[in-house]
Parts: sequence; C-alpha cells; structure tokens
Amino acid sequence: MRIKIAITPMKTIAPFNFYYIVYFSFYKLIFYEILTFFYIGVRFV
Repeated sequence: MRIKIAITPMKTIAPFNFYYIVYFSFYKLIFYEILTFFYIGVRFV
C-alpha cells in the first residue's frame, strides 16, 4: 500500500509539471519578444 500511495501522486504530478514547464517557457518567450520589441521601438524613436 505504501508503494502504491508513493507512485500514484507522481503519475498525477508528472504531466502537470510538464505542462507547467511548457506554459512557463511559452510565456517567457512572449515576454522577451515584447520586451525586445519595446526596446527596439524606444531605440529608434
């Protein structure tokens, strides 16, 4: 029973953790893209 309890949370957490990493990297990419866009806009204006 102890092994089953230890394994089942890992199976439920693992996909969530993967999606969290994907979404975090996606939002970071958008954030840096907006940041560089504003930086270029400020530099040329």
